[in-house]
Amino acid sequence: MTDFTAKDSAIGLDIGLGTAAPQPINLVDGLAYYKNTMGIAVPVLYHLTMSVKSDTIGKGGGLVHGDGGISCTGHGSDLSGMSGTCQANFPPGTNVNLYQTPDSDSTWATWLVPGCSTAQNCAVSMNGTQNITVIFPYSFMAKVNSNGYGCDSLTQAYGNAGTVDTIYSRAVTFTEDFTLGGDKAIMLLGGLDAWYLPQDAWTTLQGKLTIQGGSMTVERLVIK
Repeated sequence: MTDFTAKDSAIGLDIGLGTAAPQPINLVDGLAYYKNTMGIAVPVLYHLTMSVKSDTIGKGGGLVHGDGGISCTGHGSDLSGMSGTCQANFPPGTNVNLYQTPDSDSTWATWLVPGCSTAQNCAVSMNGTQNITVIFPYSFMAKVNSNGYGCDSLTQAYGNAGTVDTIYSRAVTFTEDFTLGGDKAIMLLGGLDAWYLPQDAWTTLQGKLTIQGGSMTVERLVIK
């Protein structure tokens, strides 16, 4: 054999191509060719892309950060709310460690990755191109205990509460006039975090509180 041609873009191999005819193998300096071409070949990499968002239009979200400089923030349910470093390349077989942090209006996100569920961290094996989606649940400003109804209004929460019920209220400001007009006995627990757990904070009602019927016991509520 005196003529030879070979090409492999993955490793930078290109012998005999680019000339009028295949270059005779006896004219190729193998050592020099390896040093100048194959010895500097770029290794194969797999691409990881993050999609970070919340489950509610314009509200909630969080941050995913981890290996490879990933630091991707998402807000609202539209991917246009994303910013930061949301993609990176990794060698095959790499285990990429990712971590989530909900914002103050959200709780732990669901990783759309097998085995990760709502864990704080998730390990992704780079056995190919990976498209990772993380969805943060928005935590409504108020929630009714008896039926789990969530909303961003104390008036709506009261309207959906039972005859004897508890309304959980996050440490946020409600801008509304709040009127109790039914025959209900309500406990309003304020100053709660995104998981509706107690913290050293207060709920603020910027408006009037009027009691026309029933009763309400309040805890950690400021009226301005």
